[in-house]
Amino acid sequence: MIVRDYLEKQARERSNKTAILFKEERITFSELHTMSNQLANRLLNLGIKNGDRVVVLFQNCPEFCVAYFAILKIGAIAVVLDFRLSPAEMEPLFQEAEVSAILTSIRQKSFHRSSHQDSPHLKTCGSHRLRRGRDQGLALL
Repeated sequence: MIVRDYLEKQARERSNKTAILFKEERITFSELHTMSNQLANRLLNLGIKNGDRVVVLFQNCPEFCVAYFAILKIGAIAVVLDFRLSPAEMEPLFQEAEVSAILTSIRQKSFHRSSHQDSPHLKTCGSHRLRRGRDQGLALL
């Protein structure tokens, strides 16, 4: 089974079962499927397409899973990097991987500023809140 098809199958067969348990938050397969579809559509609307490389840069949180599945659903390539790297350490990796966009937490404001200065070619759209009541959110740089 292709990884991107796994979530759709689970959402169909086990829609109300817990897919992610993070602290006290539970996200069902159906909710994860819906959120990743919403983000996948947003990526497509920004021009991210099959084969494009998108950096996934999160601490341990549900948004990582949403971003990862969204990227796979549109046929893009997820480039997972360690969030502890500094923007200066990441820049050569962005260049080498020919990154089109970065998905990260809206909490990383200093990273956002330096990324825009160092990599003006990256697609931008601001933040994207995944769930009402959550303060983590996503930033697509």
